[in-house]
Amino acid sequence: MMKLVHDPPLNQSGNSTLVRSIQLLDNDQPAGRVCWHPSAPGIVQILELEILSSRRRKGLGGQLLEALIAAAQSHARKRRQPLRQVWMAVRQKSQILGRAFLTDHGFHHVGTIPKILPDEDLLIYLKSYV
Repeated sequence: MMKLVHDPPLNQSGNSTLVRSIQLLDNDQPAGRVCWHPSAPGIVQILELEILSSRRRKGLGGQLLEALIAAAQSHARKRRQPLRQVWMAVRQKSQILGRAFLTDHGFHHVGTIPKILPDEDLLIYLKSYV
């Protein structure tokens, strides 16, 4: 039985927590998590999206991404804003599967930060909602 655990809880009002997370549990065992934060009005940055290697290729990453989008939309609505954009930075060479995942879920490569990491660039992927 899959369960999503939000930290802080979604119904917590007046929360000023900058970093939020959603953990995906399968029979109370961790299967993956996403960490994110609202970086500007209507804009959310995904800091980390990870599925345990034994649980990959089963659609769980998509489930977590959908949960994140729903939470981000709720967060924006509470502030009387539309969710405008969600973005994530990924490594050019070592996160090829992550890049493919984001592309499959409607994200587009919009920028590159060269020479910020040893031997690889950082790529910015973005999905717009408005």
